Amino acid sequence: MYVLKTAVQNAARPTTIVAAARKVVRKQGLRGLYRGLPPALVGVAPEKAIKLSMNDFFRSRLADPDTGVVSLASSVLAGAGAGLCQVVATCPMEMLMITMMTRATEDGRKPKSLTHLVRELGLPGLYRGTLATLARDVPFSMVFFSMNAAVKDRLADEQGKVSIGRVFLAGITAGSTAAAMSTPMDVIKTRLQADPYRGIADCARRVVTEEGVRALFKGVEARVMIISPLFGITLLFYEAQRRLLAAKE
Repeated sequence: MYVLKTAVQNAARPTTIVAAARKVVRKQGLRGLYRGLPPALVGVAPEKAIKLSMNDFFRSRLADPDTGVVSLASSVLAGAGAGLCQVVATCPMEMLMITMMTRATEDGRKPKSLTHLVRELGLPGLYRGTLATLARDVPFSMVFFSMNAAVKDRLADEQGKVSIGRVFLAGITAGSTAAAMSTPMDVIKTRLQADPYRGIADCARRVVTEEGVRALFKGVEARVMIISPLFGITLLFYEAQRRLLAAKE
């Protein structure tokens, strides 16, 4: 799905997920749908670990010292901190993924290996598009974590407990909402990492001028389909682990 999202967002003309899938399979075969998988497998675990752990850290620091309650404003601020920290892992992972995908799509070039591509890009290259990644992930995390906490509070029973099933529901609800809202900056980030632009403003201006405002929401369906279940499942296992550890104490 990452491949299809990138293909839709980089397309000069409006296209659909199905059309993008057909094009990828026609040019690269079924293996093309899994292009960029190695960096995703390597990077997704530390990315989510950083995001979740840092959100918990900031929430614990911003909670009311007497009641332990975290206000909405503090929840949003904690999410912003988590989004800021996760970019350390997110930007290189996505840069490697997009490079592997776009090379295969454009001219058939394939990196010899993930380590070969890392050496080729170097540290500056791995962090190309960092500002755009921050501009996407910080607002995303602000919306996601604050909304997830609010939905969990609404779904809690009279004792304040939330079932695992409802934890999953809160995760996919917050994930889909945050993913849709942050799609315009995700489009800009993807374009910056794939093509030469002079920055965020230049990229946004050219996309809107040449393709229209709707182009900023290219790939929104694929993005929601990726992030919604991913964060729902991640939060489910994260919460289950926390409860297991708490039960052992």
